[in-house]
Amino acid sequence: MAEKLELLDRDYLSKMPKGTSRPRLTVQDEQAGACVELPYYTENPEPDEVQCALAWYTGAFADRERQLGVEVLLDALLGTNNSPLKAALLAEKLGADIDIGFDDSTLQPVLELVLRGATKETAGRFSAAVRKAVDGILTEGIPQELLLASLNAAEFASLERPGSLPDGVLDAINASTGWLHTGDPALLLHTDRLFASLREKMADGWFDELLRELFAPVPVQVVQVPTLPGKDEENVPVRTDGKLVLEHPLTAADLGDGVKTAPGTRELLAGAQLLHHPSAGSLYLNFYYDLGNVKPEDMQYLDLLTDVLDELDSSKHTARQLNTLRSTWLGDSRVQLDIWTGRQEGAPCHAKLSLCLSLLERSLDKAVELGGEWLYDTILTGPAAEAAFARVLSQQKLNMEQQFIQQGNSYAAVRAGAHFTVENALTERVSGVTAYHFLCELLEKADWAAVGAKFEALREKLLHHAQLTVSFHGSEAGLDTLRKLLPGSAFAEAERGTACAYTEELTAPVNEAFIIDGGVNYDLLVWPMERCAARKVLARVMSYEYLWHQIREVGGAYGTGMLTQDGVEYLYTYRDPHLTESYDTFAKGPADLAARDYTEKDMNEFIVGTVAKLDTPRKPYAQAKELDRRYFCGITDGMAAADRAALCAVDADTLKAQAAALPRQMEKSIRVAFGSKDAVEAAKGLFDRVETL
Repeated sequence: MAEKLELLDRDYLSKMPKGTSRPRLTVQDEQAGACVELPYYTENPEPDEVQCALAWYTGAFADRERQLGVEVLLDALLGTNNSPLKAALLAEKLGADIDIGFDDSTLQPVLELVLRGATKETAGRFSAAVRKAVDGILTEGIPQELLLASLNAAEFASLERPGSLPDGVLDAINASTGWLHTGDPALLLHTDRLFASLREKMADGWFDELLRELFAPVPVQVVQVPTLPGKDEENVPVRTDGKLVLEHPLTAADLGDGVKTAPGTRELLAGAQLLHHPSAGSLYLNFYYDLGNVKPEDMQYLDLLTDVLDELDSSKHTARQLNTLRSTWLGDSRVQLDIWTGRQEGAPCHAKLSLCLSLLERSLDKAVELGGEWLYDTILTGPAAEAAFARVLSQQKLNMEQQFIQQGNSYAAVRAGAHFTVENALTERVSGVTAYHFLCELLEKADWAAVGAKFEALREKLLHHAQLTVSFHGSEAGLDTLRKLLPGSAFAEAERGTACAYTEELTAPVNEAFIIDGGVNYDLLVWPMERCAARKVLARVMSYEYLWHQIREVGGAYGTGMLTQDGVEYLYTYRDPHLTESYDTFAKGPADLAARDYTEKDMNEFIVGTVAKLDTPRKPYAQAKELDRRYFCGITDGMAAADRAALCAVDADTLKAQAAALPRQMEKSIRVAFGSKDAVEAAKGLFDRVETL
């Protein structure tokens, strides 16, 4: 460690300019009762697309016990549709959904409740509805079991530290935040005593009093009304800041072979394949049901089923009770579809219905019990389930419409890639524009009894007959416990089918544009490309040495880049004011890169930057999922090392040759864009079909 710290100081920290004083921040005057109406710009304003945000201060930043208490309280009362406060607000039918915002990293922490899919009339009633719902909860008292579940979940998260940031970076951010606001860098680093204190205060009505204090002031209210965009915001000056260049000693020769994975074991138990990867600390238990024999049209129902499970009662517990038990005994629990392209011959698509649980080892028996109840025993038919289907699917539709505006590049990428790989085709089917159309169709028919019957039939067929792989990341003692638990659990079956690749017929490539609100564009150019690890260097150079300057700095887009994946490559823009112009810029990129001269120093920088993306530290949960992905996809340490070696071996001649060959590969490309009405209509000659979402 001393050597690493010396390296950081010598090559990095010592070269940074030193400040002379600590910045001082001031607290804003409280604005209780302030009410503001603002427009947000959309090409197709509708009266039921009003958004209303209510905000309250949550107390002093330095009072970490109070801020942690607010986090626990909000999760207990608003974490799911069945949580007391959110359920009461949804029952008022003021809008489609309610979001929560809470930021305790600022000097003046604030919580927000956001009503989405409202009208101006219902938005005006939101504040009174919150007041009414809070008073109702205070009359009866906050259920202790909800508080305990949320407190346990928060404590588990503090130990597991989810997210993508490495622990050291996270500690550095927390230390600097504490220092900035109070002068104490250790303020945010020690939370164990806070959890212990809050547990003691639970029985004394402390959380009830906190709820009363938080919502006592009249909130700040901001109402956002959909409005047609004006024409006076064009020709905004574009920033052309110079690039910051840092010296570093690393070269391609320093990068090594990458991390080696610990060997695992495999055995047959209770009709399932049981994998074990030794690990310490938190335990990860993942159940994978093979979907190779599922029809493409049924995959859409399966994906929706994963969305509604949180809202469903079981034969033993209500949805709220079951969610509370999961939070009490599990760190995290989710049901999702996993879709991967394998490295086996023919690049098969591996599709799985996955139940993923994280927990402490002492809770393993509860994990198996609750996971089985949640997946196998939730009630999929009847009035309560049908009401949940209507509610969740309406929320999903609204979420997708907003994501089209916020993340149009992601939807465009899978839409285009669906013509070239089965993985993208399935991803688009269950989470892209096709999935959106499916949602709209179900909501229009509103035949929720038929939906429930479909869910029931699929679950019965899949859970009892599809091949099941159970992946356990934990200790040998935990494995012994699991061996005793599985045979008597809901997951045990005498006979199961064999796994196979998921297949579906790919559609003919087509250039498409989708008109969205928001006044920005997402431009995609996608072409088929065999997997090649060395191409990642070309993608990085195209992204940062050409596209960044031409499309972001000159063109004014918020983001841009090139990505290479299994079976496809693509160029993209993110929140781009242009459409046709960006496609013209794409076309000129290969010749520009092929004509450049690259020094050894340039190549080392390119390669080190590319490998840095591969070597980003993973959290334990992500590490466990990556090991599982490698198992199903047939990826060995040797394959990973060979990919890394090929990437590190890229030289200037290789890079220039790849760039020179790119135009021939791009001849097979298609364009998919999500953009404003004006931009799409001006560029309609680029597309075979245009659709308004």
